[in-house]
Amino acid sequence: MRKRFQIHLSTAVVMMFVAGGIIWANFTNTPRFSTDGSRDDSKHFNIGEWQYSINQRFGWPMTAVERGYISEAMYKNRNFSDDAYEVLRLMAALDALVALILLALVWFLCEWLIRRRAARKGA
Repeated sequence: MRKRFQIHLSTAVVMMFVAGGIIWANFTNTPRFSTDGSRDDSKHFNIGEWQYSINQRFGWPMTAVERGYISEAMYKNRNFSDDAYEVLRLMAALDALVALILLALVWFLCEWLIRRRAARKGA
C-alpha cells in the first residue's frame, strides 16, 4: 500500500500562520518611496485630457494591483470620477510563486526539525 502525503499538525499550524502573513502583506496598501527618500503615495500622469492618479498599490513582494482614479484635467477640479484597478498579471503570478516557495520552505524546515528531533530520541 502506498503511503499518503502527510504533515504533522504543528507544521500545518505554522504554515497557516505563514499563509496568513502572506495574505496580510498582499492586501495591505504598500507605500512606495521616491528616490530622494520622501514618501510617494501616489503618482500622477495625464492621458490626453484625463488625469490618472495611482493612490494604492497592493501585492508583496511585487505590486500586483494598482488602484487609482481617472478624473478630468486638473484645471476643472473634478476628482470624483471612476475608480480604476489595474491587475499586473505577471507580477501577480510572481507573487503567487514567492508565496508557494515560502510555504514549501516552511514545510520542509518544520518537518526536518521534527524528524531530527525524533531521530535524536530514538523513536
